[in-house]
Amino acid sequence: MANPSSRSKQDIGANRWIALFWIALAELFALSLWFSASAVLPQLEREWGMNAIEGSWMTTSVQIGFIFGAICSAFLGLADRYNPRKIFVIACIIGAVINSLFTLSSGMVVGLSLRFLTGMTMAGVYPTAVKLLSTWFQDRRGFGIGILIAALTVGSSLPHLFNLFIPNVSWKLLMLVSSLLALVSAGIMQWILPDASTSKKESATVSMNALKYILKDRPVMLANYGYLVICGNCMPCGHGFHIS
Repeated sequence: MANPSSRSKQDIGANRWIALFWIALAELFALSLWFSASAVLPQLEREWGMNAIEGSWMTTSVQIGFIFGAICSAFLGLADRYNPRKIFVIACIIGAVINSLFTLSSGMVVGLSLRFLTGMTMAGVYPTAVKLLSTWFQDRRGFGIGILIAALTVGSSLPHLFNLFIPNVSWKLLMLVSSLLALVSAGIMQWILPDASTSKKESATVSMNALKYILKDRPVMLANYGYLVICGNCMPCGHGFHIS
């Protein structure tokens, strides 16, 4: 007769692959917000009279927003203090609303502000999904995160795929579709994905003293340096901070 504890481990093992599917799918849909404006940049440049340099800020502002949001989230320890699944849901809903409001903007200043705020909400999606995944995968975590990163990559390119298969689509329609996908992502997290049985609410105390231990941790710092070299842009500042 099977030991009850072994049966429980088998159930968790089976359920975690289902959880991985839903987390990755939610991540894929939510990350469509990231480059939604970048995918329609030629239309925005014509409509708003922007040059190429001004237009590039539509992408850069999202990255800066993400870095700012990731640093704030890390200092506040949000993913440790609160249920990461709920944080993901709230971030997706707020991001979808802000992304939809972008269709009402009529110029670069308002547009850049909204893209910055969208980037901040992404800090509640990607890093939080990594935290959420870790509650399901006590082992083989690297494989799970690899799938998650793949979903992130495909999801962030979704707006460009829409443009590829539906040429000359209205930029406002594409933005709204991205917002709709983010809401679907929130629905998956809220009503389909349960909390892992191994997850627990942790009360984290954020201390600057911990930073010196991170800086002295050679494997962690080598990973961060590698991230900086490989990616070669400003995004790793935010990524590296939440990963540490």
